[in-house]
Amino acid sequence: MNSLSVEIKPARDETEFSSIEHICQLTRISSISLSERIKGLIAVSPEGIIVGGVLYYVGFQHNGQIIAAIDALAVHPAHQKKKIGKNIVLTLIEILKIQGTGEVTTVPINHTEPFYESCGFQPDNEHPPIYMLEF
Repeated sequence: MNSLSVEIKPARDETEFSSIEHICQLTRISSISLSERIKGLIAVSPEGIIVGGVLYYVGFQHNGQIIAAIDALAVHPAHQKKKIGKNIVLTLIEILKIQGTGEVTTVPINHTEPFYESCGFQPDNEHPPIYMLEF
């Protein structure tokens, strides 16, 4: 498994969000719902190419905590298995911790449960198929 050095940074404009959407389509992830509340992080190769990204929401409240939810995570097929997805998720977790978020949730698709577990997520037994990570 090779590793690709990428820069993880916030998606700032429609072009960068569209790049995430395009990569999601390439990887057959279709649960994207762009809105004002959605945020994104992109993974950019040294050549300046967006090779992956995550779309997420922040601001849900539950039991006095702010909760974030990962909507879609995708890495371009040509760059998968290079730890880019994990780098994106771990960077997102650190950003959310700094911002005071208490929990992040996701619904793994296409048998990605082991991937999310490797990032620290655990099944929410009260609300399957949700996986969560509390800080």
